[in-house]
Amino acid sequence: MDFEELKEQWEELENWKKLLITIFFSGVIIYIGYMFFLKAKLTQKEILEREVNKLQSDINYLKKYTKAENVKKLNEKIKSIQTKISQKEKELKKYIPNKPFTEKILIRVSKIADKSGIELESFSIKEKGIVYAVYKKDINRVIFKDKPSKKETGIKLNKLGFELKSTGSIESLYKFLKNLINTKRIVILDKVNISKIKGNLVFNIKFSSYYMEDKGR
Repeated sequence: MDFEELKEQWEELENWKKLLITIFFSGVIIYIGYMFFLKAKLTQKEILEREVNKLQSDINYLKKYTKAENVKKLNEKIKSIQTKISQKEKELKKYIPNKPFTEKILIRVSKIADKSGIELESFSIKEKGIVYAVYKKDINRVIFKDKPSKKETGIKLNKLGFELKSTGSIESLYKFLKNLINTKRIVILDKVNISKIKGNLVFNIKFSSYYMEDKGR
């Protein structure tokens, strides 16, 4: 791409920022890279937890009206289902670890930047907090909430907010974001701003990653 072509792209960049960056990167990529995966995992976990609750209610009832051996069988089934729940949580840890591992994120992002052809000027952690990932059946999506309602099943997550400043071309930005969200650990793009300083395109990118502490820690 020569300078004139880059200049022409820049003249249209405000529209790109609103349409391409805001809608595409913050919408489609987030949904594909994150929502679809968590929706399935949350649904599986929710079904298993409902079954456990039902069986526990059955046991309380049967303790009054049935033989001890039948109660024992139900207790064994509950243990089996609880084991499946633990297995699902282990699967989630492949994508949402049980520790922050911030150093690994910093190293990984630096490698992705180098591979994609953008130059990092700064990279730091800007935010830490707690959110809940909740699957909403009515809209068929996973959303983040500060606290789920009593009727909702949510996964408590520790949030790490990152911010980086870099320079490069539109093509290198696209490669960087694509490689970033394709990492094994789940990443959410929060915001992408583009500006032009002294003839260079400057990208300010905010994204979030998550970890889920083990129960009892």
